[in-house]
Amino acid sequence: MSVLTMPLDDAILASKGLLNHASKDDLTPAINGGSVVEHEGKRYLIATDRFSIGRFELGDLDTLTGDAGRQIPYAALVWISKVVRKSLRRAAVKLDLAEGGYGLKMEWSGTGSTTEVAVSIIFDGKSERSQTFDVTPSPFPPVIRLWRPAGMTVNPLSKIALSVQSLTKIAEDVKLFEHRDGATTLNLHSGDGPTGKPAPVEYTVGTRWAAIIQPNLMVR
Repeated sequence: MSVLTMPLDDAILASKGLLNHASKDDLTPAINGGSVVEHEGKRYLIATDRFSIGRFELGDLDTLTGDAGRQIPYAALVWISKVVRKSLRRAAVKLDLAEGGYGLKMEWSGTGSTTEVAVSIIFDGKSERSQTFDVTPSPFPPVIRLWRPAGMTVNPLSKIALSVQSLTKIAEDVKLFEHRDGATTLNLHSGDGPTGKPAPVEYTVGTRWAAIIQPNLMVR
């Protein structure tokens, strides 16, 4: 069994970001949703549709017991993203999770084709509402490894072009995360592409959200 607990506002925001990058194709069940992963000593929520990857870094108030590598069904992300604070019983209470305020708990149980995750909105450790979702047995691909290692030289953005769809994803991420953690700017840079090939575009918004988008055309 694995359990992830995080502040409700963070969970709602992260879910909206992951939905912007998660696959909506039922023919690719392994990426039809998100996953909890560990990379270089940090833990993230991550999603991909093969053309882009979005990740949300878990912070000090987020606790995970058990193994990383657990998947979050698409339907669960939608359920979380639609939570409205004013619909909660104690909507006016603005306590931090560490002070007994609202949090979100995901609890995975079972193995293989019988794996499920119970998603609960909790207040002071008690569940206010919850729903259970089936989890696909297909393993989530290790796309977290596509991020450049910390400290690697950043290449200047040049000779690349992004589709309107990709630019729309970037704009949606900025809209979600631009004021999070004091963030007011979008930082873009390129990774390391093969010689003569456009490199993937990496970008960050704030301190906890980052994404990679594949380039489309070489600008000549």
